[in-house]
Amino acid sequence: MLKNKKIIALFFIILFIFFVFFIYYKTLNSYSDKKINDINLEESSVIVVSEQTTEITSSNTISEQTTQLYYNESYLSHIKIDDECKIYAYMEFKGEEYDYAIFGISYNENKNFDEDEEFSYNKILYWEIVVLKNNSIVTVLRDYKDDYADIFDSENEIKNRLVEKDVNFDGKNDILLFRGHYGNQGFVSYSCYLQTENKFELCESFSEIPNPVIDKENKVILCYWRNWAASHSIGKYYFIDGKFIEKERLTEEPIETYSDEEETKWSWTIEEFSNGKWVKKEYFTEENYEDSKIGSNSAWDFGRDSCEHIYE
Repeated sequence: MLKNKKIIALFFIILFIFFVFFIYYKTLNSYSDKKINDINLEESSVIVVSEQTTEITSSNTISEQTTQLYYNESYLSHIKIDDECKIYAYMEFKGEEYDYAIFGISYNENKNFDEDEEFSYNKILYWEIVVLKNNSIVTVLRDYKDDYADIFDSENEIKNRLVEKDVNFDGKNDILLFRGHYGNQGFVSYSCYLQTENKFELCESFSEIPNPVIDKENKVILCYWRNWAASHSIGKYYFIDGKFIEKERLTEEPIETYSDEEETKWSWTIEEFSNGKWVKKEYFTEENYEDSKIGSNSAWDFGRDSCEHIYE
């Protein structure tokens, strides 16, 4: 009799364990059906999932290998996946004003996709970005990856993938999408979608600005680049008639010397774009250098408190 009671007790224990595993399995399978308001999105949190890499973290780091692909299926009817393409990556992001569900689209595995290779953002052909406000879809943006740009799979690249900034100084946040690094100097560029009345419009001229910096005080976009090893330039872009136009430029470069023994002397040239060409406006050397015009805390200094670097 005692033996029968032990058998019955063991049976109920096994049944209970089976029931717990069944509930756990159902919970995992229901993950992809969650709405965006059911997902806890911290401001810095990002969800990145691919066939190679899964990340569900607020620390913006790529984690373990997996063969599963998670994404929010409720948005599939709002995005377009081209023929012979597939969803390769997915992230959800909470901005200052909007929420985002971002799909990275790549070729199918039977095209140029190597299953043995590690996850890389450089394999993405284009992004489908679902923009939401108060859990309602505002618009869906498509942004193509530039084949000339490199995107590194690092924590910093993920953090800078999408930002909201007012770049045309109309008091409305615009959407900036990181395009990548260009050339041997590695300058960065962003696609820009300007916010208008209840929609966003692509502003192609913003993508031409290297290393953009928002100068809130003077309401211009500063940028900087290297011309060659010892020459650098700073540009000022103004938003005029719906386009960003470079109107002023400061170039620092050495004055030519004829002897290796001579100490290098420097010059600074301010140019202004007028009537379709660049015109020299002011010229400085070390002898007539004016810090208030071209030095620290001048309108050319992008390290001022009123200046905000988009790429951090």
